[in-house]
Amino acid sequence: MRATPFAVTVILLSVAFAGCMAEEKAGAPAKAPGSRRLGAADPADYRDVLSKPLYDLAALIKENVKVASFDGKRMDNWVYRPKTEDGAKVPVFINFSPYWYNLAPSSEQRGDAFSRYMIDYFVPRGYAVVLSSVRGTGYSEGCFNIGGEYEMKDAVAVIEHFAKQPWSNGNVAAGGKSYDGTTPQGAAVKAPAALKAIFPVSGISELYKYNYKGGIPYGNGASFNTYYYAGESAAPREAQAPLFMADRVACPYLPEMQANGVGSAITGDYTPYWQERNYTKSAKGVKAALFFVHGFTDWNVKPDHILPWLNEIPADVPKKVWLHNWVANDRGSRDGHVYPRRDDWNETMLRFLDQTLKGIETAIFDEPSFQIQDSADQWRWEESWPPADATKSRYYLGSKDGRRVLDAAPPGAATTVAYTDGAGTGQAGGGNLCTQAASAQGFVRYESVPLEKDVQLAGVPVVHVQARTDRPLGEVIATLCEVPTGGTPTMINWGGLNFRHRVSLENPQPVVPDTVYDLQFPLFPQDDVVRAGSKLVLVVAGTGGQYASILGGNTVTVLENGKSWIEFTVDGTLEYEAPQPTKIPCFAC
Repeated sequence: MRATPFAVTVILLSVAFAGCMAEEKAGAPAKAPGSRRLGAADPADYRDVLSKPLYDLAALIKENVKVASFDGKRMDNWVYRPKTEDGAKVPVFINFSPYWYNLAPSSEQRGDAFSRYMIDYFVPRGYAVVLSSVRGTGYSEGCFNIGGEYEMKDAVAVIEHFAKQPWSNGNVAAGGKSYDGTTPQGAAVKAPAALKAIFPVSGISELYKYNYKGGIPYGNGASFNTYYYAGESAAPREAQAPLFMADRVACPYLPEMQANGVGSAITGDYTPYWQERNYTKSAKGVKAALFFVHGFTDWNVKPDHILPWLNEIPADVPKKVWLHNWVANDRGSRDGHVYPRRDDWNETMLRFLDQTLKGIETAIFDEPSFQIQDSADQWRWEESWPPADATKSRYYLGSKDGRRVLDAAPPGAATTVAYTDGAGTGQAGGGNLCTQAASAQGFVRYESVPLEKDVQLAGVPVVHVQARTDRPLGEVIATLCEVPTGGTPTMINWGGLNFRHRVSLENPQPVVPDTVYDLQFPLFPQDDVVRAGSKLVLVVAGTGGQYASILGGNTVTVLENGKSWIEFTVDGTLEYEAPQPTKIPCFAC
């Protein structure tokens, strides 16, 4: 995990297709015959059986289909399918989106870059592609439900409809990036029999996590529902049919959406509204195979949407997981909110869909489930992630020789240190505490000795702090930095907790001034190589990362007594892919 400058996210779920179309091009160099990657199935086991482009793209059938949902509201769908003969049936891939006709091109005109890729590459190979507008967006009726129960039921209705068409073989997959990857996860927890596979890229597993961490709002927290409802539900359709305007204005659950959007931004509480939009709690019911892609440096749909979602998926569900640290551009900055950039994306996607929707044995699930790209840009195979054989390493917060230190040994004597919440910490929601001075009023800085060897941090660090506050409020936010010898300090992780949510997010507890509380919270999932000679620095403060602190002025005292620490997951056994996959350029970032 390597941080880019942390600006407050205003446009919440970017619809710009940030992926790469690895379409075969005439004259492009082919892989050497029999070439393979460590841990991968032998290409001889599947390449000859993969679907071939047998259908003429110029002769595809394009049609608009309205699907009635559970309450009679009609969902708008544009279907692109091959012209088949002799009763041949094809599987269906659905791209659900709230963006058609507003932030993305119209579904009638083949949509955005990803949907065009799916049409151009998969329709000739015997697949139907459906571009479906979620409720209250595009030309779908109803009012925008923003990931709620209505939207999940709508997705199931659309899936079941297309599974029953005379030209369909009854097998359906769904996928896309960002919000387009979120709806498939919501549909999957409903487990419709026809949904055989999902392809979520940077999808949201819990909508609460998109807005808050540990009861503390990100900079976009207060605007999420208002922005989304006003922006994605608006479209030219309303000038053509007053029904759409009536649906939006008379939306029965609009007051609840707005109240929770604004109210939770103040309290950080995990209300029933957010609980309804938590797909992780129902993930054990998922039956659809999973091709899951997410970035460790995705600061839009942040990496905490990776886990525990993946851990809750039943063990017998087939999985292919790519977790990455892709470099975004020539400047070397990283952007995790992107479609795959591996040169084998097309082949992997085809293997995944051929196996799950056509029943062709492609050996894709004979391989290790996880392929991980660390911060050194090296890909490796893992049977699970975090790796099952990883170890735990704990560093204690303490004081030594007048300095605040991170040390593998508990402090010899108990001490305390205080900071003023929200003061002296740089810009709220954007201050990089790694580059601040060693001491300041608004934070406390703990520094390790230089590392003797490279360390692979592969998992979710956990921070435990014993602390008290002098007012009935407070936050503890931890920022993890790598400080190379003679180099620029780099923020590599962060997280935090509101004192009120120390027991649970659902049941906030009162904060009694000057009472010592145990505060334990996770940072984000990461897979980082910290180089020998570098120091690890933990900055404890009342703001930082992308947080927009609503508190301030109170004094938080941290107890350095052997019960305040940070614990890492360290992977010492690495099996890198050989050869490494080639990165393909981003054509629509």
